[in-house]
Amino acid sequence: MAYNNDNLAVAIHDTDNIITEENIEECVVDYWTQRVKDFSDVREHELNSDMGKEWLEEIISNISMYTAYDKKSGMSSGADVTKNSRIKVLDVGTGVGYFAILLNRCGMDVTGIDLTPDMITRAKELADKYGADVTYEVMDAMELSYADETFDVVITRNLTWTLPDIQKSYKEWHRVLKKGGLLLNYDANYARMNSLEKTIIKDDDKAAPYGHQGMTQELEEKNALIAQSMDIGKHERPAYDVHILEKMGYKNCIIDPAFGKRVLKEKDLKEAPMFMIMAGK
Repeated sequence: MAYNNDNLAVAIHDTDNIITEENIEECVVDYWTQRVKDFSDVREHELNSDMGKEWLEEIISNISMYTAYDKKSGMSSGADVTKNSRIKVLDVGTGVGYFAILLNRCGMDVTGIDLTPDMITRAKELADKYGADVTYEVMDAMELSYADETFDVVITRNLTWTLPDIQKSYKEWHRVLKKGGLLLNYDANYARMNSLEKTIIKDDDKAAPYGHQGMTQELEEKNALIAQSMDIGKHERPAYDVHILEKMGYKNCIIDPAFGKRVLKEKDLKEAPMFMIMAGK
């Protein structure tokens, strides 16, 4: 069904104040629960495409810089992490397990968490389908149940823009990282893209931005409401992220603003290009 900025703006205005600090996580879970099927189709296609290979090459390259990762064994011989052990990875906001499956294929010991139970259910199904040995858990990215210094790598994609408290999140991820560990964050300022002035106009799935296939008007409205409720969308990213990361004790922060163009290519959104943030502990 076709629609435009005007009717979406009215819908958002009519439902203003529907998202509060108390119910934001419930709204996020509801939104992603409705998107599991279409979102899963996109990510599964990526798993079996050249894009999946390019993602993996980029991630491995970054991990190798910090952990002396051995591509053949999936082990680390680096001084900064446990010697001769499988690299332990936490995939935060794993969704249907895309990163988790890719990295497990390389011999890494991967745990994937997500706030949406149906996403985790689908992630387990895909892991079984592709023979991946991954641990999945329903968990809040801002309140992890893991002990201090559990993981060598914390990785996340398209998550931080949806988190109500980014400072709390970065602090928690720093806590569970081992000394010498690495944070990899792939994200974009989607909240800004979803402002009222830049709402997506969609006539069919072919016109929808990459990853938004199957989006209905109702889901677009929910997406815009969620985006507008997030404080992080008010800041210049990724510079703001680096400021917070350094404040939380991360070291050697590196920004790659051209990451999306290099890996996603034409699928990278002009309104919200994907960037990469790499930071060590």
